[in-house]
Amino acid sequence: MQFIKRSETVHGQTPGDPAPDPQGCVDRFPAMYEFLTATAWDDGKKRVCGTAMVLAEGGRWKAWLHDRDGKRSCFVSAGSFPALFEACEDVLANGGGDWRSDKR
Repeated sequence: MQFIKRSETVHGQTPGDPAPDPQGCVDRFPAMYEFLTATAWDDGKKRVCGTAMVLAEGGRWKAWLHDRDGKRSCFVSAGSFPALFEACEDVLANGGGDWRSDKR
C-alpha cells in the first residue's frame, strides 16, 4: 500500500502564516507544539520557531530537534513512532536531552 503521493504543486508557508491545525497535538504534546510554532517569548520578544526532522534508522525512530532561536540541536530516539513523540515532549518540557551548539 502506498501512502505517499507526488504533489502537482508545492505549497510553502511564509513567516506569519498560522500553524497547521494540531488535531489534538496541543493537548498531547504541548511543549513540542510550542517549540515548533511559538513566534514570541512570554515577555513578547520575537522568537524563531524550532524545527524537527524525523527519520527511521537502524530499527529505531529518531528526531533531530533544532532550536533555531537558541542555535542548538538535540537528537532523540525511541523504538516506536509514538514513543518518539513522547520522548521529544519529555526533552522539551523537562529541559533534558544532550543539546549541542550549532557549528558554524
